[in-house]
Amino acid sequence: MNNHQFQELVLEQLADLANSQKELVEKQDIFTAELRKMNEGQDTLAVEQGKMNERQDVFASDQKKMTERQDTFAAEQRKMTENIAALTKSHNNLAENVHELRRDLRKLDIKVEGQVVEKIRALFDDREVIHEKLDKLQMDVNNLNTKTSYTDTRVIELARRIK
Repeated sequence: MNNHQFQELVLEQLADLANSQKELVEKQDIFTAELRKMNEGQDTLAVEQGKMNERQDVFASDQKKMTERQDTFAAEQRKMTENIAALTKSHNNLAENVHELRRDLRKLDIKVEGQVVEKIRALFDDREVIHEKLDKLQMDVNNLNTKTSYTDTRVIELARRIK
C-alpha cells in the first residue's frame, strides 16, 4: 500500500467517521427530543393521575351518598311493607264485612220478597173483586140504558098517540 492509497483510506475512514459522528449527533438530537416528549408525557400523565385521584375522591363521596340513600330507601321499603301488611289486614276485614252484609242482604231479600209477594197477591185478589164489581156495575148500567131507551121509546109512542 502506498502512501497515497493510505491517505485516501484514512480520508475515507475520516469521512465515514465524520458521517457517523454527524448521524450520532442527529440521533442524539432525536433521542433528546424523544426524551423531552417522554418527560412531557410523564408530566401529562402525572396531571391526569391527579385528576383521576380527584375523580376517585368524588366517586367515593358519591358512593357514600348512594349508600346512605340505599339505607334510606331500605327504611322506606320496610315502612311500605308494614303499611301493605296493615292495608291487607284492613282489606281482609272489609271483605269479611262485605260477605256478612251480602248474607244479611240475602236474608232481607227473602223476607221482603215473602212480604211483597203476599201483598201483591192481596192486591191482585182485591183487583179481581173490584173488576167483578165493575163488570156487574157495567151490566147494571147497560140494563138501565136499555130500560131507559125502552122507556124513551114508549114515551115517544105515547106522545104520538096522544096527538
